[in-house]
Amino acid sequence: MQQFKIDNFKKTHPDTPLPNFCTLSTIEVTAITNIFRTRLCLPPTSHRGDICKALLQYGENVPGLNWAEACFDVTKLISDISERTIGSVLLSLDNLEIVDRFEFNDLIRYFADLIYPSSDDATVFDSTCEWAITFFHDGSIYVWRGEYSLSDFSEQKLNI
Repeated sequence: MQQFKIDNFKKTHPDTPLPNFCTLSTIEVTAITNIFRTRLCLPPTSHRGDICKALLQYGENVPGLNWAEACFDVTKLISDISERTIGSVLLSLDNLEIVDRFEFNDLIRYFADLIYPSSDDATVFDSTCEWAITFFHDGSIYVWRGEYSLSDFSEQKLNI
């Protein structure tokens, strides 16, 4: 989590403990990016920015939702995407260069303190990399679900 956000959180919520988060190590981030590369069928030499571009290319824009609006419900969006109970989620504000792990409930409770609509483009995903949600500073949302890979479209499975 960026230091200025920690400072702003302490000013905004003086009697509230900082949300529990852990910045992942370089080794952990590399493992996550390798999972995304595999799921997105990208070459091992692809950069983290390429992964983020692929998440958008293969993802879907969520029409009619603007995450910068006060009525936006991030809980419903993530619950609709994930088929399992979520204990923690991962958040990156910089093309998967730095990734922080938050408890799901903390991300929901302090969403507006962690991701700033006016400036942040953020990617939220689970540790299995089965889904990712990208929030853009213009309010648009893209959802990628890693349900399929190229092997799902092989000739044998398609009966061609």
